[in-house]
Amino acid sequence: MRHNKPSFLLAALLISVLAFSQGATENRLWSSLSYQWKPADDMKLTHSFLCRELTGLELDRFIFETELDVKGENNWTRTIEFRHYLMIDSFGSVQGIDHRGRMRLMAEKQYKQMKGTFKMRYALQHREIYTGLGSRKTDFRVRAAFEYPIKDFAWDPEFQVEYLGTLGGNYNKRLRMGISTSENIEKSAFSFGYFYERNLSNTGFHYHSLTVGYAFKAYK
Repeated sequence: MRHNKPSFLLAALLISVLAFSQGATENRLWSSLSYQWKPADDMKLTHSFLCRELTGLELDRFIFETELDVKGENNWTRTIEFRHYLMIDSFGSVQGIDHRGRMRLMAEKQYKQMKGTFKMRYALQHREIYTGLGSRKTDFRVRAAFEYPIKDFAWDPEFQVEYLGTLGGNYNKRLRMGISTSENIEKSAFSFGYFYERNLSNTGFHYHSLTVGYAFKAYK
């Protein structure tokens, strides 16, 4: 199988350039544990528990997530996702656990090619603050991804570029670029990834993030 070497090298180069960009950066580690099952042939329901660690191995949030994926015609997949956040507040005179919620609607289109799979994903999400500091906001997200097949290698990489913007204001514009890979072993799925998030509005930190995930699939 021939590979598109220029595209592969260009994606790797762009990720490297952003990864070493100047600016105030924070390191993060995302870990997830998931259970997946299918209520119907064209549906997949995923329940996940996620946690995030910051620089210095400090846990700062836990997330409970439920996601429903529905396959449609012409390689479209529609998704609805609910998240509940437990935010650990260890600063100031009042400390404890704050609560947030988020709902996200997504639609993704896949384009099958001989040299890989190209994906475009469009999303709209809304965040609510139940307790603690923060602000309610609505974001839109657009992501392009390309899964690059490697002969005789199970962990095919997927390169991703995503833009995130906040509706109703010109703040909190972000750009993410990263790479991820996953592999199914019987009913288990393991995933690893890295992404760099650049804050385009210069209102906060930039982030280097590592992701590690395990999912159990209650179906073949």
